[in-house]
This record gives sequence, structure tokens and C-alpha cells, in this order.
Amino acid sequence: MRSRSAWQRAVRPSPMIILLMSLIGGLMAVGFSQTRSVIKPLSMLTPPAYLGEWGSFGSDTGKFQYPQKIAITSAGELVVADAGNNRLQVFDTTGKFLRTIGLPGGTTGEQVGALYNSSGVAVDSDGNIYATDLREERVQVFDSTGKFVSAAKVPAAAVTACGGAIFTVGKTEHVVTKLTPTLDTTKTFGGFGTATGQLQFPTGITCAGTSLIVADMVGARVQVFDLDGNALQAFGTFGNGSGQFNNPYDVAVDPQHNIYVVDMSNHRVQVFNSQGQYLTTLGSGFGSGPGQFKYPTGITIDRQGTIYVVDGGNHRVQKFAPLR
Repeated sequence: MRSRSAWQRAVRPSPMIILLMSLIGGLMAVGFSQTRSVIKPLSMLTPPAYLGEWGSFGSDTGKFQYPQKIAITSAGELVVADAGNNRLQVFDTTGKFLRTIGLPGGTTGEQVGALYNSSGVAVDSDGNIYATDLREERVQVFDSTGKFVSAAKVPAAAVTACGGAIFTVGKTEHVVTKLTPTLDTTKTFGGFGTATGQLQFPTGITCAGTSLIVADMVGARVQVFDLDGNALQAFGTFGNGSGQFNNPYDVAVDPQHNIYVVDMSNHRVQVFNSQGQYLTTLGSGFGSGPGQFKYPTGITIDRQGTIYVVDGGNHRVQKFAPLR
């Protein structure tokens, strides 16, 4: 069993830290396979430049409480899952607040349209927005204006739209669920374990053409599947070196098919090529300064390759230039 994280070693964590720990399911890493080799660098690229940030702790519009995932629409609007405030917030790419999605007062999440610990968000090709309720274990669909459309009970810590279908990851169920756009379940795959294709507390998923990329958090690796659930590739192992992970939490792909992994407990984002070979790192270490991270939790990349990282522990979104 691996040692506990810094948060878990704290003698008396604050209520807000306890909230964040409940949202991410704790940071205790157990049961890692030690059979995978560390990825060797192909070539070291210059880390993308810091461009700006927005957000701070609070419940007013434009502020966050332990935000989680982020997605971008075809219109270039950024949708942030503001977990502690039980809502989605929409911004333009400069960080200007546009609107809120989710009924107010979502403290139980029982009412459709109300969010309770909104952990994941995705947008499909028609502009529909899919939000996951971590505590309610369901997916809710909103149209591009934020009007509620439908909901379904399904294990869902994160969600993505891919190949005309919707996919969620169930963190405590250790599975990926495939759904139709109307949220009918058609398949599940994964299952708890350390073998390729099995998962341990997955927390992030993204679409890469005809493949799915999954952040296998406690497995300390990234796994790639086809849309039928067949395992294609896995890379990473536990640690803090290049190509190693400590609670990989979310994933994204840029226009050049590079894979970005939010390495949460190492307070960084690592970049790999499509074959899983390490390229570079975003983040200058733990902290609250520009370009620093404190338990980052989400990432998305626009069509130009501009990178947006949810810096969960700092209650903000940071923006970085495209990888060159």
C-alpha cells in the first residue's frame, strides 16, 4: 500500500479540505501494479506559456468552490463544473462570466435540473451539455442555453461525447458506461483490477477520434480504449518523475493528438504524444502563483490548441498557450 497523501496526513483538515476530499473520493493510492515501465522522453519541448487566470473562492458568479472538470463548446464557450456550488458556470475564453446552468439550491440533487456536487461536464456536436452529479450518480442533459432536457441514473464521475455516443466513468464502480444520446445504457466495460483494460477509481475521460482515453486514478496510469471497450494501450506508473503519476485525474487531447494528463497530486499537467511518450510538463510546482497548481482537477483544449486547466485547490481556471 502506498503512503497517504499530504491531505490525508493532516491532523485536523479544514471543513473545505474535507469537502474537496469527498468530491475527489480521497487521495489514498492503493494496489498499484509495478509491472509497467517508466516512459522515456522522446524529446523535451518548451512548456506552454502561462496566459492568465480567473476565479477565486466564493459563491458569487465567476467564483468557485473546488471546481472539477471543464469543457468547451463549438461556439468557444467554457463550461466549468463548480462542484462545491452545485452548478455549472459558463465563460468566454477570456474568463468573462456568461451564465449559470443548474437550478439554484441543488443541495440534494433530487430535483431534475438541480446539480449536487457537479463533477463532470461534456458537450456534444449538437451543443448539448452533459453534467454528472457525483453524489447522485447520474447524468443530466441541458441544451446550449442551459434548459434541462433529460437525466438518467448511471455511475458518473466524468463524461465525454464520442462517436455519436456518451461515455461516463464510474469512479467507485471502476467501469466505463456507454450510452446513447438519449441516455440509454448499451454497454459497460472495465472492472476493478490492475490488468490492462481494468480500472481502479477512474476519474477522467475524453474522446480522441475513434478512441477513448481514461484517467485511471488509483491505477496511476492512462488507458486507451476503442469505442467498443477493447483496451488498446496503457502507460504510466506511480511516482513523481517524468511519465509517472500520482492520482492522474483528468485527460484531454490537442489538435496534434497529444495527450494531456492532469497529474493532480504531483500538482502538474504532463504532456505525451499519441503513443504515450513523455514530451513536457505544465506547471511550476505546488503553489498559488501564476502557472503553479494546487491539486488541479480538470482540463480542456480549444481548436487552436489553447489550454485551460481547472486549478481546483486554488479555485480558479488557468490559461496556457498552445504547445509549440
